[in-house]
Amino acid sequence: MSEHELHPDAAPAAEQTSTVPSSDQPTDNTATAPATEPSSVTAEASVPAEQTPPASPPTTATEQAPAAADAHPAQSAEPQPFEKIELPPTTEDKPAPAAVTDELLARLQGIMERGETITVHVAQRVRGGLRVTYEGIKMFLPSSQFFLKKSPTDHELQAVVGTDIPVHIAEIAKDEAGRISFIVTRRTLLRQEFYSRFKVGDIVEGTVTSVQSFGLFVDIGGFDGLVHISRISHHPPADLSSAFKRGDQVRAQIVEIDPEHDKISLSMKALEPSPWQTVAERYRVGQRYSGVVRRLVPFGAFVELEPGIEGLLRLGELSWTRRITNPAEVLREGQQVEVVVIEVKPEREQIDLSLRRTMDNPWPGFVEKYPRGFHTTGVVQKVSGPGVLLTIGGEVDAFMPRSHMRSVLKGKRIPYSPGDIVAVTVVEIDPASESFIVEPRVEPEEELFGPPREGASAATPKPREYRPANPTKITLGELLSEEERQRLFGGSDQS
Repeated sequence: MSEHELHPDAAPAAEQTSTVPSSDQPTDNTATAPATEPSSVTAEASVPAEQTPPASPPTTATEQAPAAADAHPAQSAEPQPFEKIELPPTTEDKPAPAAVTDELLARLQGIMERGETITVHVAQRVRGGLRVTYEGIKMFLPSSQFFLKKSPTDHELQAVVGTDIPVHIAEIAKDEAGRISFIVTRRTLLRQEFYSRFKVGDIVEGTVTSVQSFGLFVDIGGFDGLVHISRISHHPPADLSSAFKRGDQVRAQIVEIDPEHDKISLSMKALEPSPWQTVAERYRVGQRYSGVVRRLVPFGAFVELEPGIEGLLRLGELSWTRRITNPAEVLREGQQVEVVVIEVKPEREQIDLSLRRTMDNPWPGFVEKYPRGFHTTGVVQKVSGPGVLLTIGGEVDAFMPRSHMRSVLKGKRIPYSPGDIVAVTVVEIDPASESFIVEPRVEPEEELFGPPREGASAATPKPREYRPANPTKITLGELLSEEERQRLFGGSDQS
């Protein structure tokens, strides 16, 4: 039975004593002192507050005193000092960071300079990377130095928290306040491991990380390799984005490794049976085949003969008679063409094709049609430093070298423009080399007096009369024979 139950009047008296003590009534220190100190012990022992029933009325100091006296009878007679309660450390307690002594700093600098590996403990994920520790020293591992790829996911970073990983010390810095910071990297170790583990010719499996118009990027052990579109397949799809997506698993062969630029080239086509192994059996030299123009390039065009087999159509094999400098002059992509196979090279995966050999060679006929010394006209197609390209008779291109135009040059300038019609004389024609050389045809009057001035009448100019001012002097006409004078001056009177 409690003291309150034995003395029902004690509660009001004690309540008065705790609130407003009278001068004639002594304060009961025995009852009040334990009322506060046991409560502080309870808080220090971390007794949860919610264990007290919420419906209970608040307990005064006087009401707590008898209970304390029952629990500790010895203390009711004389107050005893409370013994300090030591609580066990919680998991949130963190050890003080280790001091960076000169000896430790020198040792870490030596490790960094020698490129040695240290093992650190990953303490937590922080903004921009990971917080790691080495012998109590805090260090920082940036996200960009965690993998071979520069953008690891948060899940990949969180997965190593609480583990030990090997790293290299990348940087030791000291600020103005004397604080020392350490930056470590894991990327250099992974890079060394990668290049020691893989070599050209290895077959690897990876995950597609990006689909581009020019190929696929594939993650092989944390490193992205490129499968160029030309190495996707012997029968490549028309649209890579419709055939592949991010996350696809693919197999490929390493065809090139460039450690200096961190570039890996892969080939999926190398793992497929090659149609070039039997191409010589299906395509015979001199035979005609049908194909589709797939690509135009500065030196010609690629013609697809079958899926995975393309032949090269060079500029010189586009026409017998024209000097073509751009394949777009005669071809367009997607065009169906007939071609003749002129060479097959299975070991180089190459077939040389010809478009002009589907037609008869007209050069033997040009020798008879345009003999040496023959006068004709040509249309200027192109003017360049070496000379002029003309089309003769609307059927064959001829070349007029600068060295054959001395009689018409205006200083160093060639006096022709594209579209001009020029009178020419055949200098040489060679069917074997398909060479047709001409020169400008100059009338005898122009040989003697030069071409007419610009803006002059188109009619044949009348030769100048040479009348000497002094009859005793010999004129040019007197030096010519009668036949030469008739040919040059048309029978005009020369006195």
